[in-house]
Amino acid sequence: MLYKIFGWMSIVVATLVLAPSVVPGAMSMLASYIALLALITSIITIKSGDIFYFKITAIISAIGIFIVNDGLRLYGSLPQIPLLYKLSMYGVFIIICEGIRQVLTFDTHPILLGFTLLKDRRSNRNMEYKASY
Repeated sequence: MLYKIFGWMSIVVATLVLAPSVVPGAMSMLASYIALLALITSIITIKSGDIFYFKITAIISAIGIFIVNDGLRLYGSLPQIPLLYKLSMYGVFIIICEGIRQVLTFDTHPILLGFTLLKDRRSNRNMEYKASY
């Protein structure tokens, strides 16, 4: 129940933050930080086994950061915002989403699958060795 509350809270906050994202100046920067905070808060809901809340919050935050936000949008943003700041905010968003994707697909990742199988073989070998006594 607590995870549902956190999930819906992060979705509502990410949606409400879209309004101040259009205002030029410090308000749009504050909105981008709050959107990232809502995204980080929605990570807690993954522990319940349901990734719905994180996906919806990530989509709303992506729309807010890449399209709506006056200082960060990809096309037509404010000229006084440094490129380094924009790229760092994009990078933080992408790192959070990609990190969660990597964690969720750990068992099926082709490179990491070999390590998982190797670990399983070692544990089976130890069990066979102990069973032979």
